[in-house]
Amino acid sequence: MKRLHPISLFALYVSVLASTMLVKNPVYSAVSLAGSVLIFMCTEIHSKFKELSFYALLFLILSVVNPIFNHRGNTPMFFLNDKPVTFEALFYGINSSAVLLSVLLWCRTLSVYLTNDKLLYIIGRRFPKIAVLLSMVLRFIPDMMNQGKKYLEYKNVNEKNADELGVKKYASVFSALVTWSLENGIETADSMKARGFELGAGKSADFFSFRTEDAVTVLLSTVSFVMTCTVLYFSNVNVDFYPNIIIPKIGYGIISISLILIAVYLFPVFFNFFIDKKRNRIITERKKI
Repeated sequence: MKRLHPISLFALYVSVLASTMLVKNPVYSAVSLAGSVLIFMCTEIHSKFKELSFYALLFLILSVVNPIFNHRGNTPMFFLNDKPVTFEALFYGINSSAVLLSVLLWCRTLSVYLTNDKLLYIIGRRFPKIAVLLSMVLRFIPDMMNQGKKYLEYKNVNEKNADELGVKKYASVFSALVTWSLENGIETADSMKARGFELGAGKSADFFSFRTEDAVTVLLSTVSFVMTCTVLYFSNVNVDFYPNIIIPKIGYGIISISLILIAVYLFPVFFNFFIDKKRNRIITERKKI
């Protein structure tokens, strides 16, 4: 996934997120959630089990909260404080939680694979000034955090300020950071002016190659998005939860969009498990030679 072209990676995630949010069907929500969990487990995030446990807890809380406060539905399971807890509200809460969790996990994996250089590549071709501003912000934030840590360590080590109150100490650190950021901004502006940035003759470098898997990814993502919009416009694939659960009749539209969406949801998993693994094995064998 991390070797995909920025355009194909962005197109894939736009298609997946749009399909997850537009289609209100528990089957699609479950498949999207399964795909997002699997692709999340394929990432190189160090604390992914801890994050996944947090998402699971969030899923349980949201699923339980909805039927407690939402009493719509014609099938009460039991009464809580003389108010019904309905099956329809519980089912709707589970489906909504699955959609929300899927979107969060897909966005979390997107933040891993869509690195800063890929993001700047996507924006820089069409909006170069915004790309420059974004690159400066992305660089400025970690620099400012590191500089703040240095100032805070100095405050803690300095014996004269050892007994300084917390609010006063952090206020002085913030004042020093503001001064440093202003000086750094002036130096950056002078450097950009000396390099001829005002002339507008700069061109963005292209470090990414568009391969066969990128073409397949863009094609699959485009077909998925177009079919999702078409089927949603001409037929009904969404489930009605209130006042009774009404499942739409199975037709060619539902079958076709089901196959396409399942393929798109599981394509990143397939890509990670097979294509990336095979490519890494080939690279390892070449290094041994």
